[in-house]
Amino acid sequence: DDLGNGMGFGPQVLGKLLTPAIGGVLIGLICVASPLNLADGSDQLQAIIANGEILGLDTIIVAGILKVLGGGISLGFCFVGGPCFPLIFAGTCL
Repeated sequence: DDLGNGMGFGPQVLGKLLTPAIGGVLIGLICVASPLNLADGSDQLQAIIANGEILGLDTIIVAGILKVLGGGISLGFCFVGGPCFPLIFAGTCL
């Protein structure tokens, strides 16, 4: 109950600060693990189509799954953007 009260933050202010920070950390970890998941995927889609054999099937499947996970995190943490382009990218990968 007293979390943040010592600093003058109430629960609502602390929630507004922590929610995007936690979401950003999760998205950042996904992008570090799979750089193909940066942005909406429209630029990365061309790279996957051109270099699919070099990247390998497992890399492309993991990128698709992580894009769906990242999109869910983004929408769940109320980040700006929509699900259309990330789902096109994930569907193409899978």
